[in-house]
Amino acid sequence: MRKNAAPFGRSALIAGLLLVAGVVGATVARAAEPARTPWLGVYMQELTTELRDGLDYDGPGGVIVSRVVPGGPAEKAGLRRDDVIVRMDGRLVDTPEELSGMIRAARVGAKLRVQVVRDGERRTFDVTLT
Repeated sequence: MRKNAAPFGRSALIAGLLLVAGVVGATVARAAEPARTPWLGVYMQELTTELRDGLDYDGPGGVIVSRVVPGGPAEKAGLRRDDVIVRMDGRLVDTPEELSGMIRAARVGAKLRVQVVRDGERRTFDVTLT
């Protein structure tokens, strides 16, 4: 009779199933978490001819920062209202939609190099997206 041939068999099987269920459960829980969208923390608008004249900016591209969110990544990096964002990681920025797409294509925690024109001078800031 094989009554006690594998005394730990049943316990080992139950423990193994619990381990697998725990691993699968953790994977499902991670997959169910909402994806975080990268955030720069600025309100922006298209750089019209009138705004270009008012800011004395005549360079290519550009999106004007109309508001910087307090405590956001842009403020922490040093961006200010009325900065003209002209490049993001070396790529020319022409429209607010294009800049938003660049931000969405990045990942949370990514460090991006943002070039702005402020008071007629080009400045570069490293911004870590949250």
